[in-house]
Order: sequence, then structure tokens, then C-alpha cells
Amino acid sequence: MHTFMYIKMLLFDTFKNVWYISSMKRTIIEQLLNWKQKPSRKPLILRGTRQVGKSWVLKHLGSYFQNFHYINFERDQKFNSIFNDSLNPEEVIRKLELLLNQDINIQNDLVIFDEIQDCPRALTSLKYFCEDMPELALCSAGSHLGINFSSSDAFPTGKIENFNMFPMTFEEFLMEKYPRLIDSYRAYTISGTEHTMLKKAYFDYLFTGGMPEVVKNFSDKLSDINNCRDIQNDLLVAYSSDFAKYASGQNSSHLLAVYKNIPHQLQANIDESVSRFKFKGVIKNRSRYSQFKGPIDWLVHTGIILQCLNVKDNSLPLIAKENIFKLFYHDTGLLQASLNLGYMDISGNQYGSYKGFIAENFVAQELTAQNISLKTWQVNDSSSKSELEFLLNHRGLLIPVEAKSSFKTQKAKSLLAYKKKYSPKVSVKFSGLNLRFEKDQINAPIYLSGRIVDLVDHFLG
Repeated sequence: MHTFMYIKMLLFDTFKNVWYISSMKRTIIEQLLNWKQKPSRKPLILRGTRQVGKSWVLKHLGSYFQNFHYINFERDQKFNSIFNDSLNPEEVIRKLELLLNQDINIQNDLVIFDEIQDCPRALTSLKYFCEDMPELALCSAGSHLGINFSSSDAFPTGKIENFNMFPMTFEEFLMEKYPRLIDSYRAYTISGTEHTMLKKAYFDYLFTGGMPEVVKNFSDKLSDINNCRDIQNDLLVAYSSDFAKYASGQNSSHLLAVYKNIPHQLQANIDESVSRFKFKGVIKNRSRYSQFKGPIDWLVHTGIILQCLNVKDNSLPLIAKENIFKLFYHDTGLLQASLNLGYMDISGNQYGSYKGFIAENFVAQELTAQNISLKTWQVNDSSSKSELEFLLNHRGLLIPVEAKSSFKTQKAKSLLAYKKKYSPKVSVKFSGLNLRFEKDQINAPIYLSGRIVDLVDHFLG
């Protein structure tokens, strides 16, 4: 009887964990399943910032295999020694089987190397798995903060596939918290009632952002709201700690200074479009771009900040000046937490001077999740000054995009200036108003930023 109860409890715990992993609906799963079916797949590295759900997703992928074997190099240091003497795949698998006390079926199982940045030789071994054991499905996950090593020999260039994972998008947030709104979100006609409900969900997302643990814990109960904010604050502290651990030659105090200064610079823009990042006053005795290039490049490469480069021409390829750009947080929820904005401030649309840049940060985050390179357009001459939030290159067309937070009719001055000068085939204006298509412009509610490519394709036919 006791044995039966123990087995029952064990099975419950196992399926409970599998259910949770399965319940987090992430669109990257489809890409991973496509990788699984490739006849000539290479080992895969799933990159992303801390706590975006990399481990969960790979374990969920494991449910599509006969078995999966999970190794975490940060948590279980004993696995690091496997790679000390030999990187031969057969030898590595044999040692893994001993430590895991499990048989590994090369043809049918998935092997997961998590936190691979903590074991550089495991990263190097991917080269030999690609060459000598291509039949094995091998996935690894690593934080952008530590995936790059000073020794170029450590990285298996050309022998891996890279996937990037981002915080949950607004669509994924709906899939998790408001699944009945998904069809409305994906439609080309949205009723007034649906629009009102989607706006409410949008404000909820501005508070939570896309970090899975925050989303999982969110509800409109005060205790859950406070818990979400605690999780966000813990993540901000963890990022700061990681700077010192993974700085890779950069001064960690300079990284922290830039990172913490971004919300304050964004905040200073009131309702206007976000201005270029200003160097003066961020780091003592430093005010030139050349003195900031290292820290900013490092932070951008880790994925925890987003960089939107400025272009002045209207021709392809878009050429940007590297010293003129905007910086955003990679997660709107963490941006809100860093400014200590409360849930009621956001959900009630009472956040006044914050709303312009928060809306723009949201759009930047949604575009980045679609692997769209962030560009902004600016003209500043003696006759006029116009600054467009984003400029996209899609289907060989340059598409101007203006993002406004207002839920009232508002002239898009910069967008009008761009259209007057260049006459684009299609333009996009995001605001709080409902979806409608005009002769040469898509007017879309800002919560549809993640559907911009779909909306443009629908418009062009």
C-alpha cells in the first residue's frame, strides 16, 4: 500500500511538471519542432536572457522524443568534469550515462545541455557532436550574458544552429491569460467590445511584461500583483549581479550605470517620441560615444537592452550612424518595475508623462521578437524637425511606423512629414484607436504591434 501511494505521488509530481511546461504556450515550439524534423540538423543553441523560459521550452520539446536527458552545468558542477579529458562524443555520452544512471538512445532521445555558458568545453564539444554524431538530437541553452568566450577556439562556429528566445510577446500573454481573445487579436476586423477587452489585456501586459514567471503569477488580486513586482525586482537585481560575473573585460560598474540610466532618460521624454540616448552624466568624466561603445555593445549583445539606430536616408540598404540611437529595455514589465509604477497607475491609463515612451518601448519589444531590426528616421534641418519612431524594411519596401499612446484622434506629424517627402506605398500608425485600413495607411491599435508584418501583407495583398 505504501509503495502504491509513493508511486502515485511520484507520477502526480511528474505529470504536474509536464502539465505546467505544456501549459506555457510559446510560439518558438513550432521552430524547435521543425528543427527536430530536419534530416541534417546540427546541435542547437537556444539563447536568451535570464528567465525567459529557455529550460521550460527545451523540456517541453523533450516530450516529443522517446526520452530526454537534462544536464544543468550551473547547478550540477559534476557534469563539467566529463569534458576535461576528451571531447569525443562517444566518450562524452558514455560518461553521461554513468552519471545520469540512464541509457541514452542516440537515435531517439534528446540531450539537453542547459546553462552551457558555465562549461566552455561543453560548448566546444558541439562541434564534434555535429561532425561525429549527427544523428543525436542535442540542444543547449545559455544566457546571452555568458555565451561568448574570449577564446575564439571555444565557439563551434559553423557547427551549430542558433535560435533566439525573447520574453513572452503580447500574443503569448493572451494565449496564457486571455485565450478567448486570441481569435479577436488575429482578426482583421475587431468589434468595439473586443477592442475594449484587448486594451485591458494590453495594460495588464504593460505591467507584467513577458517574463514567464511574472505572467504565470499574475492576476488582479493585490497579493498576486505584489508578488509579480517582487519577482521583477529580483530579476533586476539578478541582472545587476550577472554583470560582474559575465562582464568579459567590461567594467561592470559602467554596464550597471548605463542599464540603470535608460529608464530615467526614457522618462524625461514626457509624451514626445523617445530621444537619442545622451552620454553626458551617465558615467563620471565620460561624455563621448567612443567611451560608451564597449558597455552599450555588450548590453545590446546580451539582449537585455534594445538599440534602435537612426537613419536619415530613405534608400536600401538602410545605413545608420552608430553614435545616434535610442535604447530601450528588453521587457516592458521590468521597465515599469525600475520606475516603480504601480498596477493601478498602468491599468487605469493614469500614468501621464510615462505613457509615450512606455508605448514606444512596447512596440520595440514586439518588433524585436519578430527579429525585425530596429531603425528610426529623423530629419533635423533649418526648415523642419521630424522624428519617426520606427522604419521597417519589408518586401523591398520601406515602411514608416509611428507609435502613439493616445486613445484619442491625434495627428501623426512626423509620419505626415515622411509621407509628404517620400510617398511610401504603405505606412503604419499605432495608437489606442481600433483597427482600420485607409488608402495608403494602416491605423492599428498599439496592442497589434506584434502583427505588423501580417497586417502589412494583408494590406498589400
